[in-house]
Amino acid sequence: STLSHLLVFTSIGKIHWLRVFSIPDVSRIAKGKSIANLLRLQPGESIASILSVREFEEDKFVMVATERGIVKKTSLMAYSKPRQGGIIGLTVDE
Repeated sequence: STLSHLLVFTSIGKIHWLRVFSIPDVSRIAKGKSIANLLRLQPGESIASILSVREFEEDKFVMVATERGIVKKTSLMAYSKPRQGGIIGLTVDE
């Protein structure tokens, strides 16, 4: 749905918020646009995962796991208020 939101998780633990309707429409044969160009990513930051969300609800959660086995469960409501540069969802140790 174009009213949905995308939560974009990055390699440095940030979460960016993107409204689906803000993604430009293109034809079937058009090249399209990189999603990284729609977000304000830092140099060296890459997209790790994308989650589509229709509604932010109190009883829904996001579970994040790292390669090192660190897990974090957070209420979906914690991600309902976006910031321009993204929000820190998980501190990633180098």
